Amino acid sequence: MRFCRKRRTKLGEGSSTQLDESEAADLQVETRVDFVLWLENDVSLNILMHLDDPTDVLCAGAVSRLWHQFGVDFVLWLETDVSLNILMRLDDPADVVCAGAVSCLWRKFVATNGISKHLCLRKFPQLSRIARIAEPDLRVAEGKDVESSNSSWETLKRDHNVYASLLQAIETSNSCPSNCIGNAVSTSSTDHYPDESIVHTLVPRDRYQDLPSYWSSIGHSDPNASEMLVYKLKADLCVITEIKIQPFKVYFHQGKPIYSAKSVRFRLGHPKSSRDKSDLLHLPERQPADDKFIWTYTSKELPLEQENRLQQFKLPESVLCIGGYLQIELLGIAERCEIDDLF
Repeated sequence: MRFCRKRRTKLGEGSSTQLDESEAADLQVETRVDFVLWLENDVSLNILMHLDDPTDVLCAGAVSRLWHQFGVDFVLWLETDVSLNILMRLDDPADVVCAGAVSCLWRKFVATNGISKHLCLRKFPQLSRIARIAEPDLRVAEGKDVESSNSSWETLKRDHNVYASLLQAIETSNSCPSNCIGNAVSTSSTDHYPDESIVHTLVPRDRYQDLPSYWSSIGHSDPNASEMLVYKLKADLCVITEIKIQPFKVYFHQGKPIYSAKSVRFRLGHPKSSRDKSDLLHLPERQPADDKFIWTYTSKELPLEQENRLQQFKLPESVLCIGGYLQIELLGIAERCEIDDLF
């Protein structure tokens, strides 16, 4: 993404008895299980209760059928809030899925207590705006008690599957990052349209078809003035980890100045209504559109270096954008233009 002026920007050996690997593994497992067989239950439980990683608890339950039965005991023997405290410490969606697959008891416990939803909301607070989950082929009859429906086992099981699948998909997408900006929507101002239009910020080069490629705002007498650019993302559900911006060096001005903003701030959100979403399809690029959005995430103000290079702004945590719109706010102007004496 490139930008410009007055804010110019470019966006060893063994015995004779032979054992195959599976038999050897079985013997090894039985040796490890011996303390569960030989010791009193309270002693074995005391040992296992020293596990401080919930993943280790799941692994203990998977060592053998005996350990599996013994491993389930903490859900049977402990108070619900204690068991819940253990499972709430899971931090990997794959572990939540594994926990739900240990037994029918664990599956019911995980789904009833919303473990996958809790992890989802902990990692991506933006999902707290989801009111309810409905499958495409289901119809909610008028007057039906939705709250009563949500308390049923089938609904709890469905919600568990949805949140676990959603979280798994989001985590997987993070391992394959890609550019998710789809198209330019609008700016707060444009100096010379269309030569300095916001669409040029999506060109990854300083020149396009032998012409300079950048966006430029109108001039300001106030060096603290701000400008805003809005973009539509490629999908309505995107995980944003970083945003890159490149100030544009105006090589056709004397001294090759960089009319860059002093700092930037990012917002992510969605249109206020379906009507606003429809209007955005026909909105002129030069028309401000900030009033048509609800911004669900706002970053801190981040300093922008006055250098002609692609600058990376990594967000403190991955942000889930529901709605598919990004706003870049450019704050302050670092240098005055000698031609019109404006910032």
